[in-house]
Amino acid sequence: MDVETLDLMLNNSHNVKYLNIQRIHLVGCDSQEYLLEKVTSAPIHLNTLILYIDEPLTLAPIISFFNNIKCKKLRYSFEDVVEDVEEKTKEIWNNATINNEYISNTEFNLLGKNLLPFSIWKNKSSLKRITLYDTNTSIDQLTNIEKLEYISTGSPNEVYDQHCFCNIIKLNLERLTNLIYLNLKDMSLNITKEILMSNSIIQRIQISYVRFHEAITMLNCNHISIVTMYFSEIILDDKASQNGDIKDIHPLIESIQKNTNLRDLTIYSIKSLALDTLKLYYDVLMVNNSLIRLTLPVSQSWKLEKYIANRNNTIEYFNTFISKFTLISKEWNEKLIQKLRLSDRINISSTIQSQFEPFKNFIIKYNVPVDCTVYLRSAVNIRKLTHIGKNIKEFVDLSILPYPEYLESFKNLEKLCFSVEATYLHREIPHNLVVNDSTEYQMILYSDLNAQLDSSIVEFVFNRRLFTTVDIYRIEVPPQQFSIVNSKIRNLLLMDTYIDSVTLKSLIDSLDSLESIGLIDLNIVDDATQDLLDSLGKSTLRDITVKIKQPVNVTSLISLLNTTQAKKVFLKFKQILLVPNNQLLSLKITNTSIEELHVHSHKTGSNEPTHVNLLQFWRDLSHLKILTVFKDADYVGYLERMVNLNTVFVNYGGNDAGHYNTQQSILALLESNISSLTQLNIVTSTSDEITLNIPKEVFLKNTHLTTFVSEFIYFSLCLVLVECNHPTLTTIILSNVFLEQNGKHFSELLPFLQKNQTLIEFSVQ
Repeated sequence: MDVETLDLMLNNSHNVKYLNIQRIHLVGCDSQEYLLEKVTSAPIHLNTLILYIDEPLTLAPIISFFNNIKCKKLRYSFEDVVEDVEEKTKEIWNNATINNEYISNTEFNLLGKNLLPFSIWKNKSSLKRITLYDTNTSIDQLTNIEKLEYISTGSPNEVYDQHCFCNIIKLNLERLTNLIYLNLKDMSLNITKEILMSNSIIQRIQISYVRFHEAITMLNCNHISIVTMYFSEIILDDKASQNGDIKDIHPLIESIQKNTNLRDLTIYSIKSLALDTLKLYYDVLMVNNSLIRLTLPVSQSWKLEKYIANRNNTIEYFNTFISKFTLISKEWNEKLIQKLRLSDRINISSTIQSQFEPFKNFIIKYNVPVDCTVYLRSAVNIRKLTHIGKNIKEFVDLSILPYPEYLESFKNLEKLCFSVEATYLHREIPHNLVVNDSTEYQMILYSDLNAQLDSSIVEFVFNRRLFTTVDIYRIEVPPQQFSIVNSKIRNLLLMDTYIDSVTLKSLIDSLDSLESIGLIDLNIVDDATQDLLDSLGKSTLRDITVKIKQPVNVTSLISLLNTTQAKKVFLKFKQILLVPNNQLLSLKITNTSIEELHVHSHKTGSNEPTHVNLLQFWRDLSHLKILTVFKDADYVGYLERMVNLNTVFVNYGGNDAGHYNTQQSILALLESNISSLTQLNIVTSTSDEITLNIPKEVFLKNTHLTTFVSEFIYFSLCLVLVECNHPTLTTIILSNVFLEQNGKHFSELLPFLQKNQTLIEFSVQ
């Protein structure tokens, strides 16, 4: 980057709160000291600054930088610090002072060969979250410290390091609730019950290595304020590790059982010990009812079973899972199964009738705490659910109201969604519907006969203060003025509906709780699209989706995007009508409230240009966090301005040109290596002409992506993803994976999965 570009960027970034500068080379500048001076003197007040410089720097400008930078959180790396003769270097450190009241979150990291001395930081009371490497530092002046990460770098023989953990605990700093202590493997903590109990503030402790007897000591304290403990590895004492038998760790299990104040306990590893996974969990959970989250060292097979039990939401799997584990013992069945927790709700639909009876019996017999979502439309089938009514949390697409006496069985119902043909609304859902205050009601109203939204429907759907979400399909809305008082409706969808702009504005204005609106394939009968866009722009909506069949004027569209307060915007029009080129060039979008945007390439109806992209009008794109792009929409040229982008959805498909352009865009996106971008989703709805191909080298060029999701791909791409052992990619979810005609088989994945050290979640369908 040249100096002029740097100056222009920093001098015009008054509203920037997050700045990340990593290893840039300044063209036309002999020293990186200019970069330090420019960042500190720029007219910006940052929340976060990340600054990595790998070119030579001297100590004096670095100290000046620490004194003058205005930011709350500072992360830095100065890898090449040029030091003078030893005496002069010592003199600089002895005379150095850092007095910065802005920084509250930083790390005392290496500057070349030396650590940034904690002692020269004068205003220590402003520090709230820091990382320390220094082994001979007194922290009693950190009166406002909330989180301290201490990284031990000394020898196990150094007295200070041997007692550092205890010294921090004994200080009992009044705001220090979170302590992370990354110690050396051979170093004892020297912790005692008396020392730990002397601290009444600490809430979370994380330790790298803790000896067996020290872990027991800490757990036996049953400390009243400590709710979270995390031990990366427990090191067995000589006596405990003689034969590796499970009985050796009984004192540890007993200490966990008796601790009634811990809510979250993680023991990641106990090396060189053969563990009976199921018995570990069984022994703890049979006694301890206080723990909300428990992670113990487990075998790989149990990790897989536990993971699946928490992610699969079908009755078939639930029945198989419970059947398998009810074979362990009667005691297990009667007590521990009741403690199972499933993060996903079980889906109950008309297609699982044969599985429902054993499912119901398992729940009743073992009192399993399972939540269910129901997709049944028949009142007769719903009657069967009354036996497990307390487990039913949601009814979806209910076309007829269950008999009133049934509703008494569903006392824990959180959501009830009706799906009713408009003609039969009053027959299927009586006006005297008994309303439960703890239940959220939703309405899907549709018509196969182009019915009208008459006054009786308006009264029931909009004026009863019952529904929070209303979806209307294929129903004509005649001209009228809405007068809706104290509406509870937060979400409104009108799809394939005829309505005039005045009536639509009246409806939007009357729904004073409205947060989200979707206008899909809408027919504006008076063609007054400008009035519609003006109305949406003046609203307080947080989520706007508009897809209408009439053309819109580009100036009205830009006005909407400049005035809306929405966080999420999805706009698609049949055609955008342009203004003359001299006016077009002056149009700008300055709105920074939009965080999620759907981008299309819109036709203009003109010879030049034939398509228009809304991104070209945006002055600042740093606010975007989620981007969805469709087919030929150009977005790659704007990526470097999307500095906070974390998720991209690419709709892959279309004609041959669409395939090629999208493929090139995906490669460019990966190679751009945006530091904030962690998730890429490639979406398509067809298996025709599967051509997506991403070379291994392109994936490895990206060092920030953690999640990759795609569908309709060839198996060869699946192999590439796993084989490359990507250092940051932890989640890969692939659906509709096709085998090529080259003899490859899914079993070829296994050796690569075994060698992969980074994947946490991998799914192939």
